Amino acid sequence: MTSAASKVLSPQVFSELRALVEGRYGIQLEGKEDMVQSRIGPLARKSGLPDADTYIRHTLQRGSPAELSALVDSLTTNHTHFHREAEHFDVLAREALPPLIDMRRRTGDLDIRMWCAAASTGQEPYQLAMILNETLGPDASRWRRDLLATDISENALQKAREARYKPEDVERMPEQRTRRWMRREGDRYTVVPELQQQVVYRRLNLLRPSYPFKQPMDIVFVRNVMIYFDLPTRLDIVRKMHRVVAPGGWLFISLSETLPHERDGLFRFVRPGVYRR
Repeated sequence: MTSAASKVLSPQVFSELRALVEGRYGIQLEGKEDMVQSRIGPLARKSGLPDADTYIRHTLQRGSPAELSALVDSLTTNHTHFHREAEHFDVLAREALPPLIDMRRRTGDLDIRMWCAAASTGQEPYQLAMILNETLGPDASRWRRDLLATDISENALQKAREARYKPEDVERMPEQRTRRWMRREGDRYTVVPELQQQVVYRRLNLLRPSYPFKQPMDIVFVRNVMIYFDLPTRLDIVRKMHRVVAPGGWLFISLSETLPHERDGLFRFVRPGVYRR
């Protein structure tokens, strides 16, 4: 008997899934049949359905929003850890935040607006909040320090809200920062409540027509997500990012990514993975 995990996906079902996922979420599945098969198989078994084909057909035709979300979650990679691509955190702490904070102190506008647009399971936004508090210094409590963190995966966002991490998640972070902002509870590290309260998690699809912010963002991290999209989609996201990043604001992408070339020159290259509007 063929198991749910071993039966090969039919070309028609894969084509239907690919059309929905690429069209609605921008996630590219071309040539990834084996990856889809390996990730959908366990969902099929859990649902009591005989194979991945049946599970996909059920979800696409009759599935609830929650079932569709679970399917999409299974196709996105949410592997991350604290202090990933640490160069960017140094740029944030030494180059981006200090002059911005000085300017806001002079004007009396004690508000720093930051957005982590690919929050995954929370390691990155919590570390951004750590660095913001450390850079603000003793009067940090006088500032508005809410940090918006979004992701397409509701499952990842739920884990982020729980704010509990394995030792291997935090092992690359500076020890002093870990001691200050994390608490060891059994075999897990938990982010201190003060920091948890500063990060606001919301589900957001970067493919939506526009981003619903009332005020421009000073700093945006959107790392390790462009790789999922084709060139036209990346161009569209960059244009929408330009509309929400404040003049002179900072945009961070992954060290392994580049912004697609545009004649408009919407963002100025600073160093690998770092741009300014």
